[in-house]
Amino acid sequence: MVEAPVRLIGLALMLAGLLMVSPSCRADALQEALARHLKSQPLAQVYDWLGGVSASGDKQIERQRWLGQIALEMGRYTSAARHFEQVVVMAPNDMGTRLDLTIAYAEQGNLPAARASLAALHHRLGDAPPPPGAAERIAELEQRLSRASATPRWAWFEDATGSLGIAGGYDSNANLGSRHDSLAVNLWGELPLRLQLAEPSRARGSAYSQLDARVRVPLVQGDNGQGRWGLLAGADLRRYHDLDSLHRRGMHLGLQWTGPRRRRQFTLLSYRQQIDGYESRTSLEAGMRQLLGDGWLAGLGAQWQQEPELPASRTLRLSLWREWQGTLFWWQGSRQWRPRRAAGGTWRLEAGMESPPWRFHDLALSAFASGEYRRDTEAYSPQFFGRETRSDRVRRLGARGRLPLGTHWVTEMDVSWERTDSTIALYDTRRLQAEARLEWRF
Repeated sequence: MVEAPVRLIGLALMLAGLLMVSPSCRADALQEALARHLKSQPLAQVYDWLGGVSASGDKQIERQRWLGQIALEMGRYTSAARHFEQVVVMAPNDMGTRLDLTIAYAEQGNLPAARASLAALHHRLGDAPPPPGAAERIAELEQRLSRASATPRWAWFEDATGSLGIAGGYDSNANLGSRHDSLAVNLWGELPLRLQLAEPSRARGSAYSQLDARVRVPLVQGDNGQGRWGLLAGADLRRYHDLDSLHRRGMHLGLQWTGPRRRRQFTLLSYRQQIDGYESRTSLEAGMRQLLGDGWLAGLGAQWQQEPELPASRTLRLSLWREWQGTLFWWQGSRQWRPRRAAGGTWRLEAGMESPPWRFHDLALSAFASGEYRRDTEAYSPQFFGRETRSDRVRRLGARGRLPLGTHWVTEMDVSWERTDSTIALYDTRRLQAEARLEWRF
């Protein structure tokens, strides 16, 4: 690590330079005060003073960056990482802070996080050269992390990452039912009848609570340039407070391989879900994702899933993501084969976008929108609906919020509205869902 006095002198010189420019370009009051404190007080006192200063917007980013640099000088690596993490969240393209974050992780002894941070730095840089003076430091970090993993070992839970979450929310259509009280049907071309729908077919809203856990455990890893293997596991439990059934329990287990510099990833996952009132369902999924450069990411997936009272279904899926000026766009197409189902298989096409985050202090807000088109390959039920082939058009709008509460804690908010228009009126739905979540990440 660069000696503390050298880094401190550099920070002081930078601030002094800002104070010596012309009045039209002078540093603001916070920079002036920080420069004075650095000249006259120990670093610990400067850190405590700066931690009590309020700031917003770009000034908050600068304040967190300075706090991280001072903490790094004092050897408070956990605090430094926490400050740099907040800067990276608020300013993802700040390459200097990403490098400082990698250094803090390495000095802290959190080597998996250091490797991940360095890989993210390389990805953000792409083919561009590193920031001035950073190339040598990046090379030193790469050598250090390579030496730390030169001997293959079983990392197991000492390097495990994951989360524990608790959420509460409201779903206006928890059973995904219809809002119609009755439905017109066609019996072999005779006069249409109007059938009363059973109560479970109507839209039913309910508040719910949810618990979930996720963990990724690194398996054998080494300095062989062949990527890393990880074991994935998790469980979730959701209970609807206003319904007697439909409570959900799920568990998943799988393997994941991530290639060098995270440019390619393979995942094999099994998932089993139990919904009260229905048969349990098991699915197996294999997927591959590949970075294509310039913000493009492609995915290919296949799924096998149990179907109630029918042979298992099989799905092939192709996905594409694109990040452009902070906005994320995605497209997805899939074909599901469902043997012996009266309506045959299903085609699905989906497209959507999510806006860059708007920031208010540490709170980040974003909006998203998507549209989906689904169509069965056969008539849904000639006896009841004539030769009509079911097709659905789904529109979704929503917003997400994220507020870090520290190094490991984060709160998330999600509100979405969904409308489905179907050629079969039974499946016309409207849905409003709102959820608040508290998560601990380790």
